[in-house]
Amino acid sequence: MKTIINVNFVKIAGQEVNPKLMKDNPKLVKVTTDTIAKLCEQIEKYFGDHKIVTIVDYVVVGENEK
Repeated sequence: MKTIINVNFVKIAGQEVNPKLMKDNPKLVKVTTDTIAKLCEQIEKYFGDHKIVTIVDYVVVGENEK
């Protein structure tokens, strides 16, 4: 069984997410990626606590758009 979860960031701190925002704020990309990694850890832990073996991974799409 496989599930795909998509998280689309529309606004961050009241600003519309677009390539210019991401390019102008490299720290924002890092912080957002770190947060996504933490979310994946929490999902894996939740299932592990319920004795369900999972592999959780993620791909950040659009971080290098121009």
